[in-house]
Amino acid sequence: ILVITDKGYGKITPEEQYRVSRRGGRGVKTATLTERNGQLVYIAAVQGDEDLMIVTDHGVIIRLLVEDISVTGRATQGVRLIRLMDDQRVATVTTVKDVEEELKEVEKETDSGSGDEGGSGDGVAGEAGDEGGGMEDAEFSLENEVDKVEEDLDPESSEEDSDESE
Repeated sequence: ILVITDKGYGKITPEEQYRVSRRGGRGVKTATLTERNGQLVYIAAVQGDEDLMIVTDHGVIIRLLVEDISVTGRATQGVRLIRLMDDQRVATVTTVKDVEEELKEVEKETDSGSGDEGGSGDGVAGEAGDEGGGMEDAEFSLENEVDKVEEDLDPESSEEDSDESE
């Protein structure tokens, strides 16, 4: 369980340290909140392979690995995740998938798609310095799609264009 406070402190506590309580229970303490670490602003169950994005009220954004955050007990204050000025506070926090994992998923989807459309065969089409295909093919097909849409919207103008080209 990931917990983050408005003064930039956070910690991960194993789920096993939280007891299940029945209806009418008084709850379970998840962090010791003091003047030093501030109020709770974010709590979430995490797997450990995500990235964490912390945004301050002054627009500062940092991205860090969830696995780099210390695992501590339930009733502890946590460790500093982001260094804030006196007038700054954590405004929002979100977890995002690791970029490498997202690329792998996209490559899997591309490889399992119908056919290879001029890429290098590795699921990545048109890398920088790639001689065959790439962005030129994408722009060309995009122009064709725009032409098709224009023809569908105004069939008379496409007939005039074809008369002029003959």
